[in-house]
Amino acid sequence: MDRPDARTVWKTLEDRVGDRLRAVIRYDGFEYDSVTRADVRERYTDEDALHLVNDIVVNQLTLADSEDLFDAGRYRAFIRVFDDAWIVTLPDDPPAKTGYVVSFDRDEGESSVDIDAHVHALEALVSDDTAHDLEYVQPNG
Repeated sequence: MDRPDARTVWKTLEDRVGDRLRAVIRYDGFEYDSVTRADVRERYTDEDALHLVNDIVVNQLTLADSEDLFDAGRYRAFIRVFDDAWIVTLPDDPPAKTGYVVSFDRDEGESSVDIDAHVHALEALVSDDTAHDLEYVQPNG
């Protein structure tokens, strides 16, 4: 099944979160397609981006067994929390080495986006080969 490309996911999420969206990467093995906010893109070289995708694929393979380690249901996403950003990796299927990475701005000490809502929206968006019009509810705060 074909999945939406990075630009399709970017446009849909940008409608929801505006300029808090930093980057969307669609990766397939060590190849990738990306859309990145200009101020974020200028911080990275193409070599940095390739290194990031390689790291994501290696981590995804490591995390592929997470379902067996935790009695908590299906493995859905890996979330990294930094001072300035949330990085959400959503694999299509962990052993397949394909999926998405989405980055949102994060204000240290406060939640600037509802990550759970966006993980669910991203899952719904990429669940088939067409983008969906999902109802977005702005989090309280």
